Amino acid sequence: MDLYGAAEKLVDWLEDRLLVAGRGDELTELDVEPAGKFWLGRLASEEAVIALGWGERGERIDPCAVGIRLKPVAAGPWSFHVHASARAWIQAKGGPWTKTPAFTEAIAIDVDPAVGTTAFGTEVLECALAAVVGTSGLGAEIRVEVSRTADRKPELTILLVNRSPRDHAVLKDTNLYECALGVSGLSVEPYQLEALPDSFRYDRSVLAYGINCGVEAVEHDTLVTVDTVTADRERPLYWSLDDPAPDLRFSSLAADPIPAAHRLLAVLAEWGEQHWGEESLDGRASSEAWSPDMREGAARAAADFAEEQRRIALGVEQLQRDPTLSRAFRAMNQAMLLSANGKYDGWRPFQFGFLLANLASVVDPDSESGIADIVWFATGGGKTETYLGLIVTAALYDRLTGKGGGITAWSRFPLRMLSLQQTQRFADAMAGAERIRREEEIPGDPFSVGFLVGQAATPNRIDEEPEHGKPDPEDDEMPKAYQVLLRCPFCHGETIEMAFDRRFWRLAHRCSNDACPGRRRISPSTSSTRRSIAFSPPSSSAPSTRRPRSPCRRRCAAWSAPLGANARSPGTATPTPLAAGTRTDVWSRAAAARSHPWIWTLPGSVRAFASRTNCTC
Repeated sequence: MDLYGAAEKLVDWLEDRLLVAGRGDELTELDVEPAGKFWLGRLASEEAVIALGWGERGERIDPCAVGIRLKPVAAGPWSFHVHASARAWIQAKGGPWTKTPAFTEAIAIDVDPAVGTTAFGTEVLECALAAVVGTSGLGAEIRVEVSRTADRKPELTILLVNRSPRDHAVLKDTNLYECALGVSGLSVEPYQLEALPDSFRYDRSVLAYGINCGVEAVEHDTLVTVDTVTADRERPLYWSLDDPAPDLRFSSLAADPIPAAHRLLAVLAEWGEQHWGEESLDGRASSEAWSPDMREGAARAAADFAEEQRRIALGVEQLQRDPTLSRAFRAMNQAMLLSANGKYDGWRPFQFGFLLANLASVVDPDSESGIADIVWFATGGGKTETYLGLIVTAALYDRLTGKGGGITAWSRFPLRMLSLQQTQRFADAMAGAERIRREEEIPGDPFSVGFLVGQAATPNRIDEEPEHGKPDPEDDEMPKAYQVLLRCPFCHGETIEMAFDRRFWRLAHRCSNDACPGRRRISPSTSSTRRSIAFSPPSSSAPSTRRPRSPCRRRCAAWSAPLGANARSPGTATPTPLAAGTRTDVWSRAAAARSHPWIWTLPGSVRAFASRTNCTC
């Protein structure tokens, strides 16, 4: 048994336990009133429900009937059988509650097509109840209501109704328990769910509707009530073909992704012909009685599949002809192997296909500017890792093509908790990319992750003399309140902590593991409305005086450094020297690398200074 088979077994067991607890299947005695313990399969007295005066609301809260609504194929009259069963709970004076045996009765039904309501089996069910309870007074009946649908077709509602009195001279509880009803010998016409579109994608037919219950078909012409309604949706298979899947392990793709890409493309084409080809669609249209609109919708979907297949083929072609893209893609697989840390070792086919289909946008973003791709899969299928793989590919491609720093991708999440969960996974992926960048000596700034959530979650600034309630640099416990990462993205150990870095005057994630492969501090820099997690060099005793790297993609030498702290003329090419040992002599970049105008921010300061390059490249 595989993991998913075991998971299904667990869910089935949990559902069974819920049903048993709600109906009381396994109990025969109680010290408490059964009406306060069991809620599934219980029918209240019709007289008691009417006495509440709540109308249909009262029937929904404490139903007195259970049944099935259906559309018979024949116009009527109709002859069929109804099978009814139930139990009762009785209490001897001063003793515990005991459950009676179940009664099961088969009742023949003959009803004509005239609109109205007819009762059947009243005497039979009263006798059956008296036999199991040991006294008369409880009652039930099969009630058949004949009506017409909007299109004037006959409709039957078949109910088991508890006709017991609200109060009984001997019995303290007149509810019926573990009630069930079945209908056999009647051919039915399915309903059509109008809420679903008339599309080839959906089977809109519903055999029957349950009244205060669900309905299942157990045989060709038998419908039975069930106490819970389950709508199972099977998890899509990662690979549904008999042929073996291509080798999509990170290690294999890091060596050479082309064989696996060609294999996936070939199998996709074969599968597409089988399921989206004209012959296949025509066959389904005939067997499933599609309307012309449904057939046209299927043809449009087939064209969408062909376009997706074309984009994947284009990605394979670009991997073959562009050595820089190939290197970035192979390095990305190395990075994902490090990021996974043994939890998984490769891609699933849909993930690999998504990556291939979007490689064109990595090389030329304008080529697919009109496309918004959606990666969809059930929870746990690997959606996050899919787009992280694409982001890492794009980031490595940026560095390999001369973009020394700046923003590669933005990601927006609708919930704060989701953003926290995803940030750790982002950091893991980008730490893997940073390790590969260092190993392969790819030039450019270290990779970093921004966490933009506003000052309500992380401080925009830390004042030397803060107001009450503001982050206090003298409080040793203060940094813990703003920790974002739960584990080190480099060594994956729970050895990470948030500390206040006085030299840079900022909060910083730090790993205490001496053997951490990162061997560098993970330092989120704080400035107005943003937090970035940068993989930066460790601090030393002396303040850094390294000149910022040229922002020009071509690494030209003609560029201007940021303005000095005392300068007041944006555009000045010569920076004003700063006094050594102050916080303001260390610069951190805070703008994208797409254009020559740059914004530089001083750690611990809200001042920003602009400079513009004068290069002629």
